[in-house]
Amino acid sequence: MNRISLALILTVVAFATGEQAAGATACGVTSKCAGHEFWPAIDRSNVQIAGPEGVTFYAARDASSELLGYHGSDTLYGGDQGDVLWGDYIGDGQPTGQVDKLYGGGGSDFLYSSHGRNTLDGGPGNDAIKARYGRGTVNCGPGRDIVHVPRSRKANWKFIGCEKFEYRSESATGQGLKPLP
Repeated sequence: MNRISLALILTVVAFATGEQAAGATACGVTSKCAGHEFWPAIDRSNVQIAGPEGVTFYAARDASSELLGYHGSDTLYGGDQGDVLWGDYIGDGQPTGQVDKLYGGGGSDFLYSSHGRNTLDGGPGNDAIKARYGRGTVNCGPGRDIVHVPRSRKANWKFIGCEKFEYRSESATGQGLKPLP
């Protein structure tokens, strides 16, 4: 078994059991550092996890999904329910050259940027978008949307149609994204 496969298996086990993966920092598995309290209920069968080569994932049509991109360039499409999309769910070692495209679709979605170049499109619905790392474009789309971005990184992004911004410090972790009512 190669090193990447083993690391991915450990990460999947850690994600599924809530345990920290061996060798991961406290926020090495980025999805564990985000507050989940406002996320839609997601059945484990609707969680898709990318490998290192880059993927295109589509959310379930009739249920909420969590789509987890990795270090490759990923394209993730949310469905008609509220979905959770990660440009790269591992915090450590993200390449700045990856190009991630996240499209939320209908419903209240949660989008998280990667360290690379990002296209984040919330689509219709009241979306919560975190643009903490990386650079690119955030198109909030129709609905009442909120973008979480550190003030020091706002210049790295182009924002289109976003109703509200919340500025968090660089050190703020573990705080959940909360869609606007």
